[in-house]
Amino acid sequence: MAYFLEILGNSQGGLCCVKTNWDSFAKFIEETQPLFHHLDIRYVYLTRRDQVAQAVSWVIADQSDVWSSYDRQTKRNLEYDAEAIGNRLQIIKIHEERWEAWFRNGKIDPLRLFYENIEIDTVHQIGEFLKVSTEGTQPKSEFTRQANDINRQWIERFQK
Repeated sequence: MAYFLEILGNSQGGLCCVKTNWDSFAKFIEETQPLFHHLDIRYVYLTRRDQVAQAVSWVIADQSDVWSSYDRQTKRNLEYDAEAIGNRLQIIKIHEERWEAWFRNGKIDPLRLFYENIEIDTVHQIGEFLKVSTEGTQPKSEFTRQANDINRQWIERFQK
């Protein structure tokens, strides 16, 4: 909880943004639940329509140790692993179910975005949802999508 309080204390204008997955969030809420009553929390829920593609990307990231477009150097050979893809797909489905239960039980209406539809205009949509002005901003991302022919081949192979 000390880490969370430090983040809040260092936030600009009381705005604190956290990117997390379900497992990390579940641990986080165990420690910080009492604070939730005093905060105006809004959720931006980013998910993927193509969960198989997400599972494949996760397995490739695990194998290569490349987790973002900043990390371009593959650290080992990639090997297709249907079992690992299936396991990640199950985890993704479980996590989505838990997020949905969290939103439903907390009567939370998050801004729902899909990875496949992320565009520069999304920044303005998020700003509006969070009640933060994005006027005059020129959003630009230096991240690029990492999917390539290997992803496509593994997705096709897994779906057969």
